[in-house]
Amino acid sequence: MASPHVAGVAALHKAVRPFANTEEVRRWIGARATKDVLSAAETSPNRLLFTGGL
Repeated sequence: MASPHVAGVAALHKAVRPFANTEEVRRWIGARATKDVLSAAETSPNRLLFTGGL
């Protein structure tokens, strides 16, 4: 279920910044994610999506 949520946040970001390219959106999402909070995340990037109040 993470993919639809991340896609939604990417769409919200593009609505605010329509000229942002794919790499900019990816970096924006990754930079705001909360890191290292999952205890059993051996195969996960171990990040939680954060929208920043979008």
